[in-house]
Amino acid sequence: MKKRVLYTVFVSFAIFLAACGQKLSGVYTSDFMELDFQSGSKVLVGTMGVKTELKYEVDGKKLKIMEADGKPPLVLTINDDGSIQGWGGQVFRKQGK
Repeated sequence: MKKRVLYTVFVSFAIFLAACGQKLSGVYTSDFMELDFQSGSKVLVGTMGVKTELKYEVDGKKLKIMEADGKPPLVLTINDDGSIQGWGGQVFRKQGK
């Protein structure tokens, strides 16, 4: 019985941690774009000198960037090495490491 309670607590804690979501920080760049992660789940998406502030969330290895007008989110993949796989084959790498 004691093992079962301990197991239940452990599983509940693991689910809680997974549900909290990961936060990203810093600046990630690709060949022509930039993702600048801010506090409060905000990201500045920049290209050609123009930056747009959007909200983001992390769900496992998926980075979801929410569009301001209610469109479906842009979904990118967080790679095992910490880089972010974008659309069109571009890869965002963290700067200042």
